[in-house]
Parts: sequence; C-alpha cells; structure tokens
Amino acid sequence: MGGMERAHAFVAVAFVDDLPLEWVRPLLPSPQVTPHELRARCEGGGEVFAFSFGALVFHDVDAVARDRILDTLRERHPRLVPDVFREDFTAVEGGDRVGMSIECVLFSFGFMITS
Repeated sequence: MGGMERAHAFVAVAFVDDLPLEWVRPLLPSPQVTPHELRARCEGGGEVFAFSFGALVFHDVDAVARDRILDTLRERHPRLVPDVFREDFTAVEGGDRVGMSIECVLFSFGFMITS
C-alpha cells in the first residue's frame, strides 16, 4: 500500500434467522439503535453494525473482540443458528488505482476490495 492508503478490515456474519437487536444491545457500550439496525464502537477499537434481518458486520474489530461478541451472543441465545455465511474482506482507501486483478477488485472511487 502507498503512503496515502489506509486498509479497513470487514467481517460480515449472516445467520439463518432474524437477529433481535435487543440481543446485541447489551454486548456493546452505548449503541445507537433504530428499529432495524444497531451501530456501536467496540471497546478495543472498530465498529459493529447489527441488522435485524440476521447480520452482523465488524469494521476494524480485532479477532479476539469479535469472537468474544459472537461467543457471548451464542451462549445467551442458544437457538441462534451458527453463522451460515461469513465473509472477510479488506477495503483499501486512497490512491488513484483503477483496475482488476485475480486477488482483488479495484474501484475508481478509491477503495480496493480483497478477500
């Protein structure tokens, strides 16, 4: 990565069933909640986004903090089916690259997505 670029790590986890936001709310400090989504900063850095349709997205959250949230959620709500879809990717912000390669896709608006 060049000097003006910054990488952002994302992990998206989807569940079979809807995810009641009331289940996620007590796991995070001072979440912002609407009827369909929740957003909160994590204690170790990064952000978590929860969606009532059954998805969690972790942005720049370290693996230990992310796994702690997921494990606690599953312990408190055992009927929650384990994640059926999990996607890890990185977006690189900045630079002026445009194009595509086998390992990543580059977008003209300054983000590169890799998996």
